[in-house]
Amino acid sequence: MLESESQPPSEITVLLTNEEEIRELNRKFLGKNRPTDVLSFPSGGFPRENYLGDISICVPIAAMQAKTKKHSLEYELAFLAVHGGLHLLGYEDETENGYRKMMRKTMKVMRMIGLKNA
Repeated sequence: MLESESQPPSEITVLLTNEEEIRELNRKFLGKNRPTDVLSFPSGGFPRENYLGDISICVPIAAMQAKTKKHSLEYELAFLAVHGGLHLLGYEDETENGYRKMMRKTMKVMRMIGLKNA
């Protein structure tokens, strides 16, 4: 993902968690009292310039999405990690245009790393 954006090597923390914990993070930081599949928290260069931020992924929700979409949990977790990483780089998916752009970029990265939707 970083390579696709011509970004230098950087650090990202990834938390694999459950629905209770991601609900609490979503409530505490975004004011939404519900679980979600992935949350991203950009560091803004703190504490180090090469530290991009944190990504929290809810494994039970990822597992449900993988089953619904008929692909592997590995694929879904990678997809959510790439999606969360793109948020750390400033991509947004709140608008229709932003969502389309982000999905194209996510799928491009998934192909780059050799993961196909299966």
